[in-house]
Parts: sequence; C-alpha cells; structure tokens
Amino acid sequence: MSKNRNYLLDNIKAILIFFVVLGHYIEPFINTSNGLKFLYVAIYSFHMPLFVFVSGSLLKLNKNKFKWGSIVVPLVISQIIFSLTGMLYSKVNPLFNLYWILWFLLTLLFWNVITPHFIKIKHHFIIAIVLAIVAVFFEYTRPVSLFPFFLIGYHFKDSYLNILKKYKYLFLIVTGAIFVLIFMNIDIINFKTFYYSLSYKTLGYSISIGLLVRIISYIISSIIGIALLTTMPNRKLCFSYIGENTLLVYLVHGIFAKYFAHIKLLQHTSIYIVLLLSIATTLIFSIKILNQGFKKFIKIIYDNKLIHSLQIKKS
Repeated sequence: MSKNRNYLLDNIKAILIFFVVLGHYIEPFINTSNGLKFLYVAIYSFHMPLFVFVSGSLLKLNKNKFKWGSIVVPLVISQIIFSLTGMLYSKVNPLFNLYWILWFLLTLLFWNVITPHFIKIKHHFIIAIVLAIVAVFFEYTRPVSLFPFFLIGYHFKDSYLNILKKYKYLFLIVTGAIFVLIFMNIDIINFKTFYYSLSYKTLGYSISIGLLVRIISYIISSIIGIALLTTMPNRKLCFSYIGENTLLVYLVHGIFAKYFAHIKLLQHTSIYIVLLLSIATTLIFSIKILNQGFKKFIKIIYDNKLIHSLQIKKS
C-alpha cells in the first residue's frame, strides 16, 4: 500500500495541516502584535489554495472515484459535536448553522461531485477563472473562488512539475520578496482578502481595486504554492505519515482552537507555547492507530454495518 502513495502530496499535506492548526490557534490574537499578524497573513496567503490544489490532484489520482460517506459522515458527526461544544463557551451554535471549519468538507464534497462533469464543458478552466474573479462581488463564495485551484490540481501532471522545478530558485526568491513586502506593509494589509470568501464591499475596496486585489491574491497564492511544490521532496520523510492522516487533525483542532480563544491563551503565555501546542496537536492526532480507528468507525457507519449490528442485537 505504501508503495502506491504519492509522497509529494503527503508531505505537502503534512506541512499544510500544521499551518492550518497554527493559523487557527493564533487567529484570535493577530491584532495584538504585527509579528502575529504577519505570521497569520503569511500562512493564509497560500495554505488554503494549496490544500485545494492537493484535493484536486487526489481526485484525479483516484480516477474521479470518492466515497461520499468518507466526507458526509465526518461532516455530520462533527457538526453535532461542534454544536454541543460551542454551547460550553456560551456561544450557542445552532445545529443547522454550519460550524466554522466545516465549510471545507462541504465544499470538498461539492467539488468532487461537479468536477467530473464540469471538465466536459469547453473552456471550463477559463469559465472557472472568470467566475472566481466575479465572485468578489458576492459573499461566502469559497466554492467558486477557490475552484480554479482545485481544477489546476486535477489537471496537474508530473511533466508540469518537472518544468517548474527548473525555476524553483526563482520561485523561492519571489516568495521571499512577497513575504518581505507583506511584512513591510503589514499595517495596511487586509488579511481577510486571503479568505477568498468576502465581497469587495465587505473588504472595503472599490470595484476596480477589489477585482485587482483578487487577481493579485491568486498570483501570490500560486507563486508561493509553486515554490513549496518544487522544493518538497517526493519521497517518504519522517513526517509523511501525517499527510495521510490529516482529517482527524483538522476536525479535532477546531475544538481546541475555540477553547484556546475562550481562555485567551496568548494573553497568558507566549507564541512559542502556541507553536508547541500546534505541533503537539498535529503529531498526536495524526498517529496511525488513532486514524485507523477513526477511519474504521466512519466506514462502519457509511457501510450501514453499525445500524445492521444494532438491528441484530435488538431482534
């Protein structure tokens, strides 16, 4: 089984899930210092688009086959759990109001369903780009705004990567320059631009500036993503297993993130402690035995084996 794994994607996913955890842990405190805000913007400038790219690549590797239950069951169970835990912090989260981080699972389901059909449309990628840019006029448009990255991942080939690797140092230099520019202008950067979900009005831009910023954000995300893709080894590393087990990390960290925000963690400790907590969360909840149990539980439910066993016991 391990011989058939794509270690490049596993390694990328491992790095990205850590950044997801760290980004969410520091999010409530980014206005307390420019250093935290810079770290947050740097993470958000590429981590979501690259994760979406990887998801598109995985759909293609699986030959357009995906198991609905592997997305729907964790989505439903997590929504129930998050709704209940939300009440602990005196912030009632209605059961049918999609919880914070679960947008990705719902959107991933949408992309997996429509992509095999959408790619049959002539000039489908151009259409996706146009729709993504126009989406800046509307709110909560991540399924459209990030869809081009999913399509790029879906169509991506090893030959493309080999070509890009010839210029990896150029991409690294440009990425460094981008981070320097972000740091120098951190006071005026609207970090919500990289959420890819808000309209130009909400972001405080004019129509022309809003469209320009959306295009620039795509370019920035693409350059940084390419820099990471071209420098990441395509072989098994000590942390490659994490990339195979990101779902449980993603779901569980959502509870911790809300708890840390509730107790105002960074007001009582340092960024180094938060960094260690992010590493610990990623390492602990990507442990193979935990994920094997989690995946088996999910499979039992969507195969209806749990319901079947209950009926047998009842009879």
